Amino acid sequence: METQLLEREIELNMKHEDIVSRREFLLQKSTENLNNQEVFQSSAASFRNRALKRNKKLIQDIDTCKESIKKSLGRPQPTELVTLKEKYWAMIEEELPAWKSDVKSARKSNPSSAR
Repeated sequence: METQLLEREIELNMKHEDIVSRREFLLQKSTENLNNQEVFQSSAASFRNRALKRNKKLIQDIDTCKESIKKSLGRPQPTELVTLKEKYWAMIEEELPAWKSDVKSARKSNPSSAR
C-alpha cells in the first residue's frame, strides 16, 4: 500500500509541476500581452495627437486660402489677364464655326464613329 501511496504522490507532484509551469507560462504571456497593449495604446494616442495637429494645420491653411481668395476677389483683375481673356474668347468665336463644320464633315465621312 505504501508503494501505491508513493506512486500516487509522485504522480500528483508531477501534475503539480505541470500545472505550475503552465501557470507561469500563462502569466508570462499575459504580461507580454499587457505590455503590447500598453505600447499599442500609447502609439495609437501618439498617432491620434499627430493627426489632430495635422488636421488643425490643414484647417488653418484652408482658412488662410479662403481669406486670400476673398481679398483677391475684391481687387480688379490685372490688365494682362483681362486682355488674355478677351483674346481667348475672340479666338473661340472665330474658330467655332470652322470647328463645327469639321465635326459635321467628320460625321458624314464616318457615320459609324458618330455618337
